[in-house]
Formats: sequence, C-alpha cells, structure tokens
Amino acid sequence: PKAGVVTLLQGSATLARPLLRQELPLKFKDDVLYRDRISTREQSLVRVLLGGKALVTVRELSVLRITEEPGRALIDLDAGKVALAVVRQRMRPGEAIEVRTPNALAAVRGTVMIVEVGDAAPQAGRGPAVPVTHVHCVQGECGYGYLPRQSPGRAEMGAGWLAEAPPVAPGDPAIPPAGASSGAVARQLLRSLDETVWAVNPAKDRLDSVVNYLGGWARDFFADTPLCLALDLPATV
Repeated sequence: PKAGVVTLLQGSATLARPLLRQELPLKFKDDVLYRDRISTREQSLVRVLLGGKALVTVRELSVLRITEEPGRALIDLDAGKVALAVVRQRMRPGEAIEVRTPNALAAVRGTVMIVEVGDAAPQAGRGPAVPVTHVHCVQGECGYGYLPRQSPGRAEMGAGWLAEAPPVAPGDPAIPPAGASSGAVARQLLRSLDETVWAVNPAKDRLDSVVNYLGGWARDFFADTPLCLALDLPATV
C-alpha cells in the first residue's frame, strides 16, 4: 500500500523496494510504498508527505524505511537525520506516527520533532559500540523510550527538550530547553507541511485558490515583522 509521495528532491537519493532487484533513482512525485527504503546522498534532501497529515524531511546521508502497524506508521531510521511535522487535527483518535532507531523510539503528538542517528559510541565495559540517537522535540509534546525496552520506559518531552539514547546513565531524563527557542524551525517545518498539503490537493488547482493562498501566506510572513501589510485582492478572479 501507498505510504506517501515525494514532494521535494534536492540532490540525489535512491529507493529500494522488496520486489525490485536493484535500487532505483528517487524522483519528484514518486509514490513511496510501505517497506520502501530511501537512501539520500551527500548534500541531498528529500521530503515525503505521509497521508496528507505528516511531512518527513530526510537529510543527507540518511537511510530510512516506512512501515505500518495497526494504528501507527513507523519510520525506521537506520542512519542520518529526519524532521517530522504532523498536523494534529488530521490524525484519527489513537493514531500515531513514530520514529524508531536502533536504540530509541520517539513518538510525535501532532507537532514537530527532529531525530538523528549519529556515529557509534564505545560503551565502556558494556560490549561493542552502538549508534547514538538524539531526539529533539521542537514544538508541542513528544514521547520517547529506549530500545531494547528498559527503565524508565516511555517518557514525555516538552517543546525544546532533548533526549539521548543510549542514556549516559540508567534513568537519565530528557534535558529541558536552554537558550534560544526553536520556534523559527517549527514554523518553517509547519509552513512547509501546509504548503505541501495545499499543493497536492486537486481541488485547489484554480486561479482563485492560488490568489487566496498567496494572500494568506503573505499575511503569515509579515505577521512577525514591524512592517504593515496591505492587500488589495479582487473578490473574484
């Protein structure tokens, strides 16, 4: 079944599908099916719209697979970095979108979250090196937990909080926000999600819809500036 569609491709990326013998170059507007694996090259970026409700931004040198389980979509991130923005109003009751790494599971609650899998770190006296996962809850609330499942289990994070897996010490909590806010990042990701959902909606493929959308975009853009915006748009186009 279809998981989403590629809405942005910068640089190059490949797609591996279970029924295909070899990887294919990923292209703009390609359908992404559940269990497809996406790999991005250096200086590349991919955005995938999931079901009209979530936007996954895949950074360079990332490898991920989107799977489905009852009531939730899973983004398995083996390496690299992804940002996930979700429109809460479009989620069904009980529905969830989660990012799973080799040692962490992060859930987004209709908000913005960034997850990164970094280079393996040595584990003093605890076996071989393992990848390090960083979870950043940019806006809203996020849930996270360690894999394999262990104490403290699932926990909640607020906006700006950070978590790392494996934890430096058993039971280490997430780190509260400090310093500058991530509001600008959240606004940019949510704006990209709004633009993408609007662009792929066939009902919006009209000139009057474009004019109205651009007017709304302009109002949002200038809302946080000292400039005064005056729009003179025709009632009908």
